[in-house]
Amino acid sequence: MGYYANQNKTALAKVETTAGVDASPVVGTDAYAPENPVMPPDIQTIDTNEVTGSLDPKPAVAGGAKGNYTCGVYIKGSGTAGVKPDWGTLLRGCGMAQTQTAAPVTGTAQAGAASTITLAAGASAVNDFYKGMVITITGGTGSGQTRVIHGYAGSTKIASIMPNWTTNPDGTSTYSVLANALYVPRSSGIESLTLYDYLHNSDSGVNSKLRKMFGAQGDANFTLPTAGIPKIDFSFQGKFVAPDDVAKPAAPTLDSTRPAAFMSAQCYLDNQATKISQTTFGLGNQIEVDDDPSDAFGADIAAILRRKITGRINPPVALNSVRNAIADFLAGTSRKLWLQYGSVAGNRISILMPQILYTGSEPEDNRGFAHEGIPFSAAGEDSGVYICIY
Repeated sequence: MGYYANQNKTALAKVETTAGVDASPVVGTDAYAPENPVMPPDIQTIDTNEVTGSLDPKPAVAGGAKGNYTCGVYIKGSGTAGVKPDWGTLLRGCGMAQTQTAAPVTGTAQAGAASTITLAAGASAVNDFYKGMVITITGGTGSGQTRVIHGYAGSTKIASIMPNWTTNPDGTSTYSVLANALYVPRSSGIESLTLYDYLHNSDSGVNSKLRKMFGAQGDANFTLPTAGIPKIDFSFQGKFVAPDDVAKPAAPTLDSTRPAAFMSAQCYLDNQATKISQTTFGLGNQIEVDDDPSDAFGADIAAILRRKITGRINPPVALNSVRNAIADFLAGTSRKLWLQYGSVAGNRISILMPQILYTGSEPEDNRGFAHEGIPFSAAGEDSGVYICIY
């Protein structure tokens, strides 16, 4: 009858139209390739203390259950700029809004300065419409420079960028806001997911084991190690569904791209290029599952009740004139953090945190080198982090 191997799995995720109702994901459009996916239920048993005429208790009573799911995903693009990565659905279930800009936004600048560029008159009139997106000067003065947009005024068309231009653009400069899939925190309209976890048998013609979760919402923790592969560790909660034996589905359709290592990267604190050995941050979502006596397991859908984005960087020790984390902490001074890597369109990654506030300074030994561990929190309502795949 063969055997079941943990490597031989198929994972699917789909946004639900109605929260808590099976969205019926399929292998052709909803598959992704996680690492170590596990869907263990949180099952409760209820012990009683009835006297029995002996030292032995009555058997425990079956209580409620809720679903849990954890997995890791390597950060990579779909291979086509403006098309979401296959794992992007998971971010949507973590309280992130997804926006796909399918084609680059191009034009000729009206003006430029050290830290700004005035986009063409036809650019969006919505404030912060391009925030978190990457812009490159494609011709004219300053051609070849690429920056991230950290602010945009719709009335004036002025985009604020970081780091400062090496050569300021002017009215001869043509630009392109590159096609991308952008993920930004949200506090309303948070989406819930249906998650499928198939475990396949080694023998052909034998059923697969299918575990499901409905109404899932979750949290995400990011790790970006220099010379390593950046990764997201996801954890979800939701409505537990009893496992089932089902026919093995067809092979999943997955993005063919491979993740890029965090090298040839741009790492900036404000306008200062900074060497960082490892950056970590998490969305800090508080997930709870409410009670529902009408449910077969007594549990409702999951909900994100609170978010607090925090993280840590560990640059080499520097003089106070270069970086003074304690002074910034005491003064409440915020810094902008930008990380960018990847060289192939559709598989380039930009992570912008427009306002981080240092919360400490920790001596750290990095293979004998003196580094400074700097924990931080990200400020801004629904604007703590911008994840751009372009």
